[in-house]
Amino acid sequence: MVPLVFGFVEDPGSANFFVGLAATLADRGMALDLRADGVARSYLLMRNESPGLLPSDNDSRARVLGEAALLLVGTSENHDNPGFALVGDARRRGVPTVAIIDSPASVIERFGRPGRPIHVDYVVSAQPEVCDQVVRSGRLVRHPYLDDLERRYVKMAREDRNKRRKALFGSNVRSKKVVVFMSETSDGLRPAAFHRTESYTLQGWGNSDKRTHIVLQEVIDALRPLRDQVHFVMRLHPKDDKIEYAPFADFVDQVSQQEDARDVVYFADAVVGMTTNLIAEAAVMAVPVLSVVPQVAEERWLAQMTKPGVRVVNRRDDLPKALADLLFVAAPVRKRVDLDRPGLADTLADILVSMPENLSGSRGDSASAKRN
Repeated sequence: MVPLVFGFVEDPGSANFFVGLAATLADRGMALDLRADGVARSYLLMRNESPGLLPSDNDSRARVLGEAALLLVGTSENHDNPGFALVGDARRRGVPTVAIIDSPASVIERFGRPGRPIHVDYVVSAQPEVCDQVVRSGRLVRHPYLDDLERRYVKMAREDRNKRRKALFGSNVRSKKVVVFMSETSDGLRPAAFHRTESYTLQGWGNSDKRTHIVLQEVIDALRPLRDQVHFVMRLHPKDDKIEYAPFADFVDQVSQQEDARDVVYFADAVVGMTTNLIAEAAVMAVPVLSVVPQVAEERWLAQMTKPGVRVVNRRDDLPKALADLLFVAAPVRKRVDLDRPGLADTLADILVSMPENLSGSRGDSASAKRN
C-alpha cells in the first residue's frame, strides 16, 4: 500500500511548502491527501494545487486521518487552528506528526494556546533560525516552493517583458521604474510585536502605530526625490483589508492584491518590504530587493535564502540612498543557500523510515521550543 501523507494548512506561508509536494512525494512512492482552509485554500488554488476540505465532524476526520502514515500540518497565527485537533487525533492513533514553521518570529506561540502546548514529533523549516529554537525535533529542508518558483522564473524570463509589464502595471510604465512595496499584516501571535515600541528607529508621519503603516510612510518619503521616475505599487497581503490602506491611495500609483504575486514581483524593477517571505522569493528570481524594518531586532525575521544576503535598512537617513542604489546600481548576482539541503519529500520519507512504532502516541518530550 502506498504510504499516505495527510496535510492540512490554513496560512499562505505554510501553504508554500505544499506547492508541488504531491509530485515529489509520488516520485518517492508516497501520496498526499491535502486539505486546506482559510486564505491558504484560495492561495493554493491560484497555484494549481487542488486542496480538499477538512471534514467538519470528528468521526469523519478521524476516519480520514486513520488512513495516513504521517500527518503534516502548517502552523498559523490562529490559536484555534484545526490542525491542532488533527495533531491530537494523530497522536492518539500513533500517526507521526510533523509541523511546518515558515518564519522564525513567534515560534513558541505557534504550538497552541498558552498553557496548552501542542506536541509534535518533528518540525520542518527552511530557516535555520527556526530549527535553532526547537529541541531535538528540527529538520532543515530545501524550500520546495523556491524550487517551483525557479521553474516559474525560467518560464517568465521567456515572456515579452514589455507586454507583461503593460498588462500588470499599465501603459505608462515603459519609461519608469516599477517599485513594489510588499505589505504585511500588523498583527500575529504576538500583536504587540507588530506595533510601535520605544525601540523603533523609524517613526513615520501618521497617527498609526502599525508596523507596516510606519514603514510604508518612510518609504513614501524616501522616494519623493525619485517620484517622477517611479511607478509605485502597493502590494497588499492576502489577509489585508483594502479599506485599511485607503489613506495611502494618493501616495501610490497602483494597489495590487489579486494579481499573482510572482508576476508582480518578477516584472517589477525593484521590491521593497519588511520581512515577508516574498522578499526572499524576489531575491531568488534575481529582482533587486530591499528590506526595511523599524527596529534592529527584526532583521532576524527575514529569511535570507541567498548569498549575498538581502540588504536591510532600519534608519531613515539610510533609506533614500538605499532606494536609489536599488533602482540605479546593478543588483548583485545571488545564489540560493539551501540547495545542498534535503527536499521536504525526502525528509518526510526519512522520518517515516526512522519513526519507531507508535512513537506519536507514546512520546512525551516531542517538539517543543526553547525560550530565548
